[in-house]
Parts: sequence; C-alpha cells; structure tokens
Amino acid sequence: MVHKSAVLLLALLLAFGSAAAGTVTLEGTCIAGTVNSTNFTFRISNVGNDTAYQLILSPAIYGAQPKNATYTIGSLGPGATYNMSVVAGNVMEPGTHGVYFNAAYQQGQTIFTTIFPCLVPLIRQTSSQLILTTNASLQSDGTGVVSTAVHNAGPTAIAANVSIALPPGFTYSGPGSYEVPLAPFANGNVTFHVGFPAQYSASYVASTFASYSSGSLLYTTFSPFLIATAAASASSQLSYTLVLYVVAGAAVLAVAVLILLSVVRKRKRA
Repeated sequence: MVHKSAVLLLALLLAFGSAAAGTVTLEGTCIAGTVNSTNFTFRISNVGNDTAYQLILSPAIYGAQPKNATYTIGSLGPGATYNMSVVAGNVMEPGTHGVYFNAAYQQGQTIFTTIFPCLVPLIRQTSSQLILTTNASLQSDGTGVVSTAVHNAGPTAIAANVSIALPPGFTYSGPGSYEVPLAPFANGNVTFHVGFPAQYSASYVASTFASYSSGSLLYTTFSPFLIATAAASASSQLSYTLVLYVVAGAAVLAVAVLILLSVVRKRKRA
C-alpha cells in the first residue's frame, strides 16, 4: 500500500527559448526490499507524452557499494515503467542509507540530466532524530549557495555527517561533506558553494543528506531541494514540484521514499 504524505514539492525543467512539442515526465521510486536484505527496487516511469531514449541510471549509496554501476534503458515511452533490482555490497553498517540515482537521457537531439534522491533500509530500518532543512540561493557572480540547517531533535548528542548530492555537470568548491557535532536539541548549519553547468539554463533537483551512527546502526535523513541558474530564475515560465511518498509493506514498517518528477519541455527537432 502507498500512502501519499502532506509534503509536496514540484519540479519542472524547461529548455528555454524553445516551443514544447513533447514532454518527458520521469517518475522515480525507491522501494525497500525485505527485512534483513541488502537489495531494493528502483522503479522509473514515464508519465509524459514523449519518449526518453538512451536512459542511463547510475546509483550511489552512502556507506555501501552497488553491485552494478550503471543501468541502461534503450527507450522509455509514454506510460512505460521499468523496475531495476539494485543489490548493495560492502554495507558498512546496517540501517537506513542515503541513495541517489544520477540519470541522463535523450529527448530529440538533446541530453538531459537529473538525480533521484531517496532513503532505503539495508539489513535494518532506522529512524533518524535529525531534522534537515535546505535552501539554495543564486549569487551575483552566477554561482549558488546551498544553506543547510540541521537540528538534533533527540535527547542524546550525536556527530552528524552532512553531505550534498548534485546532478552531473555541477561542481562545488570546498568539502562535499562536513562533520557537525550536535548536543541534544541543538542546531547546526552547513554551507555549500555550487557551480552550474555552462550549457543549461534550467532548474535542477539536488539533495543534502545527514547521517550518524549509534549502536552499530546507521541513521540517515535527507532534504531535496531545487537550484536554478540565472536564466531559469529570471523566467516566469518555470515552476516545480517534488512529491514525497511513504511506502508501507508487510515486511517493512515504514520506508520513506522520494518520488521525483522531472519535466523537461523542449522543441523536437525533425
């Protein structure tokens, strides 16, 4: 059974200066495996009206290593769904892990990229006591600043690792992760400086993750957000949404799953 939560964020990526002849809408879902397993399913669907070609997905798992580095789908037409079985190896600690899929696909003559972030339990499911909030802002020099606030909502002190996951083509100056010691009920802040790909003017989905270890278990939470280039920020045509779901199953009490909708409109070339 799938229960929709009250959290809604929407993501619409536009190719500027072009008419919309077709829309690719990719919906990605992480589905937990059975209890004590190190596998999960990633389901990707195209709910748009145009076809995505040469779709390449590369999983990254914090604290583990995916057995397969890439998955390739020749084409994903309107209404089509593809399920990928992902097996995690070298799991450093059982618990809930941060995961994101780098995705690249072709529509017409143009290549688009995005990421699908989510959380999955490996061997054991855990519930984090961290609350993560992320905001991105565009600077006058064309770079982005990602500000992340992390709150320890629990009665015990923890050492949180806060990291950022960006789509292909993005860069950042400084560390990609920070150690943040937090006293009980304390707050911390982390800032990432981000550089945009040169070839696109659009809004992109990214995510921060915060994890910590306790009692030989891993606890993770995440905060997906949108970051826009200057041209995208100036355009009144841009809107976005991201949808958060909770998946419940007989073998899993509750698994937080992120469903990301990335919509890219562009002119189809003949």
